[in-house]
Amino acid sequence: MSCYVKDGCISKDAFCSYYMDINAVMPAEKEAYFINLVRSNWNICSKSTAVAGDQTYKLEEQLFEKIRQRTHGADDEGKTARKFFKHFDLEGYGTIRFPEFRKALEAMGCPNKEEDARNLFAKYDRSGDGKLDYEEFSAFFAIKGSGNNPNVNPSFGLSREPPNQVLKKVLDTLKARGMHGIRGLGIVFRRMDNNGDRKMDRQEFMWGLKENGHTLSPSEFERIFKFFDKNNDGRISYDEFLRGVRG
Repeated sequence: MSCYVKDGCISKDAFCSYYMDINAVMPAEKEAYFINLVRSNWNICSKSTAVAGDQTYKLEEQLFEKIRQRTHGADDEGKTARKFFKHFDLEGYGTIRFPEFRKALEAMGCPNKEEDARNLFAKYDRSGDGKLDYEEFSAFFAIKGSGNNPNVNPSFGLSREPPNQVLKKVLDTLKARGMHGIRGLGIVFRRMDNNGDRKMDRQEFMWGLKENGHTLSPSEFERIFKFFDKNNDGRISYDEFLRGVRG
């Protein structure tokens, strides 16, 4: 990309040329993925070609201030945000769509223009699937809040709530298979454990669940994987996961 950069900056025309060059060699079946990738990485709204600007930043700062005012005692801003947005998660999967997100902003006391709210939503919709993982969104406020108070240690990232709705979905599928349901899933995981350390990476875990007949959405899968990936190294203990499913 260095040929598009001049004096440490990149112009709008150079930016467009760069991505047009990439798109020219992109297979046709990958075009939708490419568009979502560009929009997600550069926070480009589907109705606009501009990157979210000052108004979106102001809305983000306004929301943080509202959350800060509601945070008391030993809690951090991340916990406050998560508790608030959870009220708008009607399905209980840890994600909300844009209409619920905008309602949450208004309920928090942050009147907004739809364009600004959409830009803020797109900034944290990492997968580009129209669903915002409000735990990840709340983690931003936990980190931001800890910088304002050196006596507060943001424990939000270490104390995620169990994804009970998703675990129940997995357990229901296993129960439908009778008494050997969980045992069968354990056999699948052990067969895929090539080095015998009883851990699986993201791909192994995903294919193990699919092979065993579980149909989880991308957001549901991410919810359970992130919860059991305790040290954020991209691997989980499948023994711990099976214990979690059993409850």
